[in-house]
Amino acid sequence: MASDSSPSPDVVEVVAANDGEVATNASQRESKAKTKRKRETISTSTATSKASRERSWVWDHFTKYDEPLIEIVNNEEKVVGHTRRAQCMYCSTNLACDSRGNGTSSLSKHIEQVCKGYPGRANLEEDQQVFTNDGKETPSVVMRSWTQENCVEAACVMIVMDELPFSFIEKPGFRYFCSVAVPRFNVPCRKVIVKNFLRMYNAKKEELKRELQSHCVCLTTDTWTSCQNINYMVITAHFIDCGWKMHKRVLNFCVIPNHQGNTIGKILENCLVEWSIENLLTVSVDNASANTVAIDYLRKKMMTWEKKPIFAGKYMHVRCLAHIVNLIVRSGLAILEKSVASIRNAVKYVRSSSSRLDVFKKCVAKEKLESKKICVLDVPTRWNSTFIMLDTALELRKAFDRMAEEEEAKYYNYFDEDEELEEDEEETEIDWENWNHPKVSRKRVGPPIETDWAAALVFVKFLKVFYDVTVRVSASLHPTSKQAQEDIERNENATASTAAVAEKVADSAGPSKPKTVKAMKKKNKRLGAVNL
Repeated sequence: MASDSSPSPDVVEVVAANDGEVATNASQRESKAKTKRKRETISTSTATSKASRERSWVWDHFTKYDEPLIEIVNNEEKVVGHTRRAQCMYCSTNLACDSRGNGTSSLSKHIEQVCKGYPGRANLEEDQQVFTNDGKETPSVVMRSWTQENCVEAACVMIVMDELPFSFIEKPGFRYFCSVAVPRFNVPCRKVIVKNFLRMYNAKKEELKRELQSHCVCLTTDTWTSCQNINYMVITAHFIDCGWKMHKRVLNFCVIPNHQGNTIGKILENCLVEWSIENLLTVSVDNASANTVAIDYLRKKMMTWEKKPIFAGKYMHVRCLAHIVNLIVRSGLAILEKSVASIRNAVKYVRSSSSRLDVFKKCVAKEKLESKKICVLDVPTRWNSTFIMLDTALELRKAFDRMAEEEEAKYYNYFDEDEELEEDEEETEIDWENWNHPKVSRKRVGPPIETDWAAALVFVKFLKVFYDVTVRVSASLHPTSKQAQEDIERNENATASTAAVAEKVADSAGPSKPKTVKAMKKKNKRLGAVNL
């Protein structure tokens, strides 16, 4: 008989109960594990959020460090603690950053608004306007925007105003200065500066053309030969604007082939055409005969223009008063040539070495002279420097006498030597192309004696009048013609009084000196030829 293998109902119930209990325990354990993982996740999230609040974006631009707190106890410095500071990565600023007493607002404000080295501020300041000076004679505050183009133009103006080479813009020192002062400024190369300079020149030239066309213009020109035997010519324009302010502009500075009158006249004509000048009033030149030919040539050409010159060019030729004064003074210097030369050589002796100059300064101190001047050597072709030399030497005469006593042997031996001199130039037409400096040698004149100092004293009074007149008429920023008549009368009086003294000197100087006195009087008559 076969047996029944199926379980009984009781057994089935027991097994089912055990399986349900096991499932319940597993479910509880899984629920507890989920709860634990959730708590850990919340804890980790809380810790992460705290860390993110402490790590602001400003710490990408600052570095924390501890700064010691020092107190003086019993005259001794002791460290009593530390404070937290933040050092900016782009400048030398450091700020407090203690987490308990300070936030990060000051740090962010420094980066966003204050720090000039922070590169991220470039975009913020591109269109930002700042207060600045307008650069005029009467300065006022204006608002301007920063641009690269304005900085390049300002650099070009700097080079022109200070007469700097174009290569200055590429110097390491200037680039370092710009990197500190204006980090945003991209310093250009010299080629960019030259292009801006030419553009600026053309714009200014057109502006000046329009200005010259609306005013009467007076020209001044001069020619000379440099030590390299190169002929130069300059043309300067003067005009008065609507506000009665006098202006001076250099229109041309060029090399010329020769000093002939037609050559000078053609250059003047080309200058008038180039600058569109039609209202020409006068042309001031010196008394060289070539200038008379040049003015006649220019007047003849302007008479063929559609717009004729003012007064048909009758008063166009103006003789330079300062040049006439120079001729008179040079004639007077020729009268007292020996006295002036002896004092000049005494000054040369003092200035010939630093040791002699130190001895001379000691002599000034020993004589207790109140003058603070030091003897200066003149330029023989510039009589105003001769006046300054004589005037200073007269104030220091006692020092010269003492030096002659203390260095008797060296001092007098110096005047026994020979010196090379250039021959005097007569007032005749010179062949400038074949002109050279002939040299002659003679014994050095001097030392100065009592009669030389006395003659110099009289002559300085004569030169003082002409020196003051030359300074007045050489002004270029205000009209001087209104004072010309008074200056001419003053010169005539000074020449007459000095000629009387000069005739006495000439009687004892030799037969050539009276001719020099007559030449001085003759040149003085030329003052009447000045057009007022």
